[in-house]
Parts: sequence; C-alpha cells; structure tokens
Amino acid sequence: MANPSAAPSDGASAAASGASASVSLTVTVENLRSGKGMLSMCLTDVEHDYIKCEEHAGSVRREIKVSAGRTIKIDRLAPGTYYLMVLHDENANGKMDTFLGVPKEGFGFSNNPALRAGPPRAHHVRFSVTGGDSEQRVKLRYLL
Repeated sequence: MANPSAAPSDGASAAASGASASVSLTVTVENLRSGKGMLSMCLTDVEHDYIKCEEHAGSVRREIKVSAGRTIKIDRLAPGTYYLMVLHDENANGKMDTFLGVPKEGFGFSNNPALRAGPPRAHHVRFSVTGGDSEQRVKLRYLL
C-alpha cells in the first residue's frame, strides 16, 4: 500500500476537507501473528473496484509500525459507505508478498467476511458511517 502514512487524499468523498458534517473512524486490528513490520490500511468509497483501493484518488491510506500499536484513527471522514482493507506487512517492504498467488502476510477486511476463492465481494466488506464516531475491528488472516 503505497504511502499509506500520507494525509487523506483529496477527491471523491472519502475524506472531508473541512466539511462541518464529518465523523471519525477507529480501526482496531486483531489477530496479529507477530510484532514485526507495518500495518497498512486503505479505505475507499468505490464499490465496483474496492480491491484496488490504492489507485482511487479519494482513498484514505495509513501506515503504522506494529510496535506502535494496533489502532488507526481517521478523522474528518465524510458520512457515507466505505470499504476497508488492512495488510500486516511483516517485512515492511511496502507490498503484500505472495507464494504462487497465495498471500504470505496477514490481511483483513471490514466486517471480517468469510474467505472463499479470491477477495470477498464488495457487499460483504461494505459498511456505513453516519455520524459521531465509528469503529471497525478487523481480524487479520494468515494463509501461509
């Protein structure tokens, strides 16, 4: 997830740029396999291609060292519908490592959908924030 520590991107409706009706979202990551590396998070409001969150101009990306905690907070978020992905980049190389197409590092999605072949469908990952503070608890999964 490229440059997730950057401030919320401008564009789309993913981040409010000072709008009076904004909310905060706290993402708590659970089930970490180790205390190494980075946690990378990407939040988007684009349903049809949410899995390519990093490519969306309005996506919100964050990255923190695992040793610094397991909670990521996003302020000034516009009320709306979102899709969230989290990666435990254990070797801190900025990408999800795979072996024969299978992720070697932990990953998770909002709503913790059941895993099947390929990423979960958007409607299983979708959640809404409407006002005040919202929270998502993401349980990471490790396949290898």
